[in-house]
Amino acid sequence: MRSFKKNKFKQYGFTMMELLIVISLIGILSGVMLNVVSSTKQKQRAEDAVKRTNIEKIVAGVEAYRSGQGYYPATAAATSTYIKWPASPGTYTYRTNSPTNTEFWVYVPMASVPNKIIKYCSNPPAGVLPKIKDCSSTATTTCTGC
Repeated sequence: MRSFKKNKFKQYGFTMMELLIVISLIGILSGVMLNVVSSTKQKQRAEDAVKRTNIEKIVAGVEAYRSGQGYYPATAAATSTYIKWPASPGTYTYRTNSPTNTEFWVYVPMASVPNKIIKYCSNPPAGVLPKIKDCSSTATTTCTGC
């Protein structure tokens, strides 16, 4: 019968099994963290989608006001019989080109992209159809700024 001799050298380091377990745990934890970070971004995108829908409804109400009155309302408060302004998400801003009130724009800050706004302009530059756009946050002073 053979006898096994103990190794005379001391063994330092980790076994293959210990390394495999640690690497597996690191992989699982990184996967969990990616899901947490990704869900925050998804929530912000969903909030922006709600803001776009709200702006569409605001535009429909303001256009209904113009159809009835012949001009756009001077302030958001003047639209109270046509529009229920959303309380959230975000702060919606309504502007018009006073005193003629022949065009309006409405905008709200984006949740998913800093320094950007979601904006609608009733009277864009020539050759451009009115639509909801993503603009820089400095494009708030005029209708054609985006």
